[in-house]
Amino acid sequence: MLHSCENADDDSSGDQHKNDSSSHVQPTQKDTIPAVPPPGRDLAPGQARVEGTVISTLPGPKDSRQVLRLQIRSILGYGPSTPPIPAGDTLAIPLNADPDSLTKGAVIRVQLQHNISLNKNDASAAWSLINIE
Repeated sequence: MLHSCENADDDSSGDQHKNDSSSHVQPTQKDTIPAVPPPGRDLAPGQARVEGTVISTLPGPKDSRQVLRLQIRSILGYGPSTPPIPAGDTLAIPLNADPDSLTKGAVIRVQLQHNISLNKNDASAAWSLINIE
C-alpha cells in the first residue's frame, strides 16, 4: 500500500511539471532604458577639468602672484552646479605654482574651482587653480 502511494505522488509530480507556468515563459524583451555611463573622476560642486593652451603668465595686479592666461581647448568634466566654460574662451587664473614650468603654447590639463562673488563689481578672478595634471 505504501508502494502504491509513492507511485501516485510520482505521477502527480509529473503532471505538475507538465502544467507548470514556467515552461510557458516567453522570451524577455530587450531593456529600453539607456545605460548610464560609469562615473569618471569625481569633481566637487563648482569644479571643472579642462584642457587648454597656455597663452601667457603675467604678473597679477597688486600682489606677487602670477596670472595664467589659458585658452580652453576642451572640457573634460564638470562637477555639479558648475557654470559652463565655452571652448575657445580665455580664462585668467591666479597661479600659486611656479609659472616658469608653464611655457607659452604648451597644452595642459587643469582642475579649476569656480569662485562665487556676492559683489558684482568684484574684479577678482572667476576661476581658481586647484592643480595642474
